[in-house]
Amino acid sequence: SGGIKNNLDTLNQSLDKAFDQLGQLGDVLQAGSDNTSAHMDELMDQARVLRKLVSEIRDDLFRYEGISVEDTSDESASKGEVNPGDPDAEAGEAEPERTEEALYDTSSFQKGKVTLCVNRGTVEADTNVGGIVGKIDMPKATDSNGNVLTDKERLDIIKSDTSAAGNSGYANAVVSSSYNTGNVKGYTNIGGIGGFAYNGSIAASYNVGDIKTTRINASGTTPINMGGILGDSTEQASGRVIIYDTYNKGTIGDSSYNTYGRHVGGIVGRLSGIVEKSYNNGDIYNGFNVVGGIAGYWYSGYLKNVFNTGNITVYNKNDAPSQVGGIVGSVDLSGGNQSSGTNAALSISNAYNLGSLRSFMGGNKYNEVGGILGGTFNWSGTNNKLKISMSINCMPQVGL
Repeated sequence: SGGIKNNLDTLNQSLDKAFDQLGQLGDVLQAGSDNTSAHMDELMDQARVLRKLVSEIRDDLFRYEGISVEDTSDESASKGEVNPGDPDAEAGEAEPERTEEALYDTSSFQKGKVTLCVNRGTVEADTNVGGIVGKIDMPKATDSNGNVLTDKERLDIIKSDTSAAGNSGYANAVVSSSYNTGNVKGYTNIGGIGGFAYNGSIAASYNVGDIKTTRINASGTTPINMGGILGDSTEQASGRVIIYDTYNKGTIGDSSYNTYGRHVGGIVGRLSGIVEKSYNNGDIYNGFNVVGGIAGYWYSGYLKNVFNTGNITVYNKNDAPSQVGGIVGSVDLSGGNQSSGTNAALSISNAYNLGSLRSFMGGNKYNEVGGILGGTFNWSGTNNKLKISMSINCMPQVGL
């Protein structure tokens, strides 16, 4: 993730320079109330600088994606070529005829993909609220023969392509190489990168913005599904998400416990699918139950190579057990693990928790607090197996 951040920061610095030039251009326009040659010359100078900066940013962006770039810079004009739209072109000089052929080799473009995106502003809405995308709704992925891919096969495809960003691109994911630093707030399905995902995938992305719900009354059956990376990925449905190589450092929840709800996780609020190579470093606060350092509520799939270092504090106002876990808050054993095409045991492997866990009763039930897993349930009658291996909790748990 360090390589991604460095490259994105470099591009953002270039964008900042462009914005500065835009500001200077605006100053010139405001100062020049007439059309004197001095003002026009200054305007043209600013236009040339701005055009060059935008061109450089564009070229860096496409080279970052491994896409060839046709030279349309000022250097080409200096060789006797006229750049279309060049403000320095002589009056009456004909511009080259534009063709239908794109300036870029777009053969490597992928439809329905979001990559290299950054948000630094506050995002607030009602439902399906994300720092980068609100809702991902994808059909089942298939191979060239139309066969539906398993979750594990989809993950292997994502891992295989790192061309977009050195060793951390994973451009085959639906959302990749993106990050959010703005605060995100919504009523339900709230995440630092995405709000809701039906199928789809998020890779090589991170969040450092604070995540909160606006819900004051959490009664009823509808959960808030709030996570540092993704809010919700469905339950008891065929859609499953893949979250790979992600992290959250933003604070999740309201430390005054005025807004709250069920299903809150450091990475994902409600999980059906795979979380691998991901961690949470943000503190979590919630006034309701089902809270985990990685996943709040887990229905199907597996978690692998994950850890939590964020402190979790819950003041449970629900009349149900608190279900607080260092990795997972609660798991429904009826969901199973279809990641490889056949049903297998749900599994947590190579996981550890270094965050303190505290749960206080605000309702009439009791606490369920676990260093790795808070609670287990079976809502539909199918009793699938659960396997926890190579996982450790290093911090105390408190339930009062």
